[in-house]
Amino acid sequence: MRISEEKLDIIRTSFKKHFDIEDHLWVFGSRVDEEKRGGDLDFYVETHQHPSNALKSKLAFVNDLWRSFGDQKIDVVLNLLTVSLSLPIYSVAKQTGVQIA
Repeated sequence: MRISEEKLDIIRTSFKKHFDIEDHLWVFGSRVDEEKRGGDLDFYVETHQHPSNALKSKLAFVNDLWRSFGDQKIDVVLNLLTVSLSLPIYSVAKQTGVQIA
């Protein structure tokens, strides 16, 4: 994975600050491929939060990361486990990604 341990610590700390203990976080996309260069930060989140709370948590999480990393493109895919919806991106993110929290 092409994210330093220092950045992973920042990401995990921010995630734990804004999401619930039973929620989980994956990194997926180009950052998990050692052969690729550059790329945005793609995250997949499974959360038990109510949709409105989950959106607030997502925005606060991204805001924290922008403050820490600067103007970095960050994408967060939310899987609201309280809602019965299954999108193909959920499977792709879990299968190709690396769970970090």
